[in-house]
Amino acid sequence: MALLHQQRGQLGRAREELDRAIAIFRELGDDHCVGYAHQSLGELCLRSGDLAHAKLLLVNSLSVHRGDGDRRSEAEAGQLLGELHERLGQVREAHGLFRRSLEIWSELGAEEAAAALRERLSHHPLTMIAGGSILNPSERAGREP
Repeated sequence: MALLHQQRGQLGRAREELDRAIAIFRELGDDHCVGYAHQSLGELCLRSGDLAHAKLLLVNSLSVHRGDGDRRSEAEAGQLLGELHERLGQVREAHGLFRRSLEIWSELGAEEAAAALRERLSHHPLTMIAGGSILNPSERAGREP
């Protein structure tokens, strides 16, 4: 229901549904679903400008996904947290989160997600300072003639 409300622009109702879901998942002791619901609510808060709440939710979500070994959700949460840091002007933190998410997308073979993030990173201030390369030094060494 939360996604439906979100698509209809009813952000308040979407938030209420996600809050209810979180309460149910907590009652059931389902930390993975709590983490995923925190990610969804964190994204909603990010999009609506509630950055402080978004940060708490996304940090929690990222921690849960890392603990569960859910790599795809870790990449998603890390990318959202990177967007948040970027909006806060914390470019180093954003860059690090984007880089980590890119590594995960690449490891998972999620080429579309990796390509989109590679494009985003190509315009990131720290990438521009590094001469436009989004590869770390060990990756560059393996690709240089």
